[in-house]
Amino acid sequence: MLGEDDPAHARPPTLSVLFSDIRSNYFRLYLNFMYFNIGRIVYLQTDVIFPYVLLAPTIIAGKITLGAMNQILNAFTQVRTSFQYLVNSWSTIVELISIYQRLRGFEARIHGEPLPSIETQKEPASGSA
Repeated sequence: MLGEDDPAHARPPTLSVLFSDIRSNYFRLYLNFMYFNIGRIVYLQTDVIFPYVLLAPTIIAGKITLGAMNQILNAFTQVRTSFQYLVNSWSTIVELISIYQRLRGFEARIHGEPLPSIETQKEPASGSA
């Protein structure tokens, strides 16, 4: 409200610094999401062909029957679906961990206890000399 009435209270350099920090934080978050998604997609794509790559020498040599190959592929599919649950649910798991950490910090503030270690990271010292 004061910034609307008196431009001196708005302090544009301070606001621009704050918003640039928020902006750089979002860019960092999206960059991390991008790396995670690239890794997740590469895993999901290579996971499909992995059993065929392992069985390629046996298939080429003609030493495996179709029934045995299907049993091996079904075993790989069961393991793959178990791992895919973790990979596909990872963003939800991280979100729940974040909520848990915020609630712990909130409860610590209510009870007057020190904040958990993740909430007490020191900011870099400003170069004032």
